Amino acid sequence: MKEVNIENGKVVLKNLKNFLHIEHINYKVPKAENAAIAITAPNVSEYSFVCWIGVASQGFVKSCYIDRPDNPNSTIWFANTTVDIGDDTSVNAYALYVKD
Repeated sequence: MKEVNIENGKVVLKNLKNFLHIEHINYKVPKAENAAIAITAPNVSEYSFVCWIGVASQGFVKSCYIDRPDNPNSTIWFANTTVDIGDDTSVNAYALYVKD
């Protein structure tokens, strides 16, 4: 699976099929001041969590970020202290995994 060759001074990985995997998890955004969302990367059979690679709002436009992208248990924070959202708003968090 993780065959490594050195060609012309460069490391080349061969047979990378299914080497990386991305999961997305949808979280409901709470209607609250200083809204923050606790997130947990799911366990994926035969893969190890690497990091969170991003977060995107769904149904509204607000800047948000993941505070500890290298930790599978982290928090999504919003740039504005008050999140004014509707009933159908959520965020998608994207987790990166590597094959065991």
